Amino acid sequence: PIWARHVVVEGYTDQEDDHYRLGLFLGTLKSLKALDVLAYHTMGVKKYEELGIPYPLDGVKPTSQEKKNAARAKILEGIKDARKNK
Repeated sequence: PIWARHVVVEGYTDQEDDHYRLGLFLGTLKSLKALDVLAYHTMGVKKYEELGIPYPLDGVKPTSQEKKNAARAKILEGIKDARKNK
């Protein structure tokens, strides 16, 4: 079984069309069991600072619940479309 997880990161993985196309792909996987769509957060920034490592997403804002929910809905739309077009 496959459990797909997608993190919505503003400016990187937040495009509606990409979410739909991800859903189209996921809809072809017969072993897809679940989908998690996660909102990007900045909880790891402090750890990077403590380790003296530059944070790769410095300045990127956390993703809102509304954007996360919209992304999930668009991915599910793609999954449904892929499965009905088989």
